[in-house]
Amino acid sequence: MYLFVVARGLNRIVAAHVVVSTTSILYGAFGGSLSDEIMEAESFSHDDPWASWVTSQLDELVNNMYSGRGIPRKKDGPILRFDPNATFEDPAVVCLGHDEIIECFRALKVTNPQHISPPRLLQFAPRKNHKNAWSATYALDQRYGGFLSVRSLLVIHLDVMDETKNTGDETDKANHNAVLIKKIEERWNGVALLGNIFWYSRRLNGTTSYALTSLLVN
Repeated sequence: MYLFVVARGLNRIVAAHVVVSTTSILYGAFGGSLSDEIMEAESFSHDDPWASWVTSQLDELVNNMYSGRGIPRKKDGPILRFDPNATFEDPAVVCLGHDEIIECFRALKVTNPQHISPPRLLQFAPRKNHKNAWSATYALDQRYGGFLSVRSLLVIHLDVMDETKNTGDETDKANHNAVLIKKIEERWNGVALLGNIFWYSRRLNGTTSYALTSLLVN
């Protein structure tokens, strides 16, 4: 009798998780749309050499992430590095930490991701009310599995150390790991991600995905 009650309770928990997770995914898939005007907007450019330096590295990272080449395992680099507690979120998953994010995009290559058009930087600017924090927004126009087309906004939050932000010396730039990737958020069709209970459901998906990818994807 006890085992029956436990099994019944677990079934209800699993069913609730499936409902919440499916709702989050459907909301992202059908809760809005990105116009051709946004997707075809001219790429953002910046006169500041430092901003151009950072965004060129972000361009390379985003292109690799969404073309199946993944993310380097090396945490530190001369230009960008992931914060140890960095997060990636989309309507399906929440991944915490560099290792989980790596596995997420290693798994993505199974879907054969392709650019319908190259990722386009729409904005790179300081974040309001956040000292030394910047954000970059990209327009993604992707195809997965050869048939599924998805348009998204990719928002990347960065923390910047003062000494690198204020220097123009290339040697100093090469010697500082000063640009930290704090958060990456993919908004399918430009739709804001659901929070609260939906976050916990997506987090469970992220944990499960990490475990399975580590075991099953070469």
